[in-house]
Amino acid sequence: MPQEFMQLQCDFSNFKLFEKIEGNALNNENVCSLMENGVEAIRKNLFDFAPIDKKGIENAAREDLQKIKTIPDLFLLMRQIKPGALEAQMAKFCKDDRSPERVIQKKLAPVTDIAIGYYFSVFFEKLFPIKVRAVGNPPKKEFRFIANYSGWLAVRKVNLAVAENKETLSTMVHTMATIDGKREKFWNMPEFFSKIKLILSKYPERKSFGKMIPALEEASKEGLFSQKDARLSKYALLKIMMQFGYGPYLSSAMLEGIYPELKIPKPKGRMKKN
Repeated sequence: MPQEFMQLQCDFSNFKLFEKIEGNALNNENVCSLMENGVEAIRKNLFDFAPIDKKGIENAAREDLQKIKTIPDLFLLMRQIKPGALEAQMAKFCKDDRSPERVIQKKLAPVTDIAIGYYFSVFFEKLFPIKVRAVGNPPKKEFRFIANYSGWLAVRKVNLAVAENKETLSTMVHTMATIDGKREKFWNMPEFFSKIKLILSKYPERKSFGKMIPALEEASKEGLFSQKDARLSKYALLKIMMQFGYGPYLSSAMLEGIYPELKIPKPKGRMKKN
C-alpha cells in the first residue's frame, strides 16, 4: 500500500502555496491544519474564476459592510434584505457567457446565484478574515489537493495553464466539499456537530431566505456562534447559510445547476472489494 500523505498545491497568479505532510508529521492535528489551509486558499481565490464583477459587488456592499462588526450585525442586515431586490441588483454584476437558448432549453440556474454568493462572502470575510500564508514553491501550474490518510482517499486537481475558468471554479468547489465531509471525523467534536445536525434536520436543504433567518437565530441561542475557537463559529455560520442556498461560497449542487457539464460522475454499481 502506498505511503500515506496529504498535499496542497496552489499556483495562482497572485498566490502560491505548496504544503505536504507525510511520515511522522502525518497526524490529525497537522491534517486538520492542512485541510483548513486548503479551505482558506480556496476562499482567497475562488471568485477570481467566477463570471462576475467582483469590484462592482464590493462597491454595492460597501455601505452595509461598515455596519458589520459581529455576527448579530449580519443577522440584522439579513432581516432587511429582500431576496428579489437583491437578485435584481446582483444581476448587473454578472458576465454570463452561456448560450441564452441553452439556458432556457436546459432550465439552467442563473449566474446571479454566484454573484449573491460573493455578496455574502464580503460580509463573511469581514467577520472571519482569510488567514493563509503563501509558502513553498509549487512544482506545476496547478491547483491540487490530495488526501491519502486514515482511509480517506481523494484527488482534486486542475491544470491552471490550460483549464477554463469554470473548470478551475468547479475543482475548488468540489475540493471544499470534499474537505467539509471529513471535518467531523478529524475535529472529534461530536457535541458541536450534533447541535448543527439537529438544527439542519428541521429544514429541507433548498434555497430559502425566509427559513434561513430562524435557523440562524436558533443556532445563536444554542451558542454555536460564540465558540472560544473562532474556527467553530465560522464553520457553524457557513454550514447553516449553505443549507439555505445563500452561503458565502458555492456548493457543488449550485455550480452543477449552472454548469451541468462539470458534474463529477459517480461510479456505477458497487465497488469491488479488495
